[in-house]
Amino acid sequence: MRRRASGPHCPVGLEHWSRFTDQDLPPDECARCEAHLETCAECRARVRAVKDTIGLCRRVARQALPPRVKASARKRIQALLAPVTGTRSTRRTRRRETDQ
Repeated sequence: MRRRASGPHCPVGLEHWSRFTDQDLPPDECARCEAHLETCAECRARVRAVKDTIGLCRRVARQALPPRVKASARKRIQALLAPVTGTRSTRRTRRRETDQ
């Protein structure tokens, strides 16, 4: 995979570099990627961008939602699920039928 070309000349796409970053490629392919990265600044920039994006996603995922946003989201999800799961409105109907 040693290429001197960069960017549009490189047949390796973003998905491939993502798999490389995740160490989800066979060892021989990883070795070829590493050799290619030594000669291709644009692909190095792509790999750096993938790693930066993954890092940002991990940091954002750790942040807690503000209580107001969390409560609003929970209420909306419950409203969306109510017709499907029979929560709330069906339970009230069943209780009334049982009480009679």
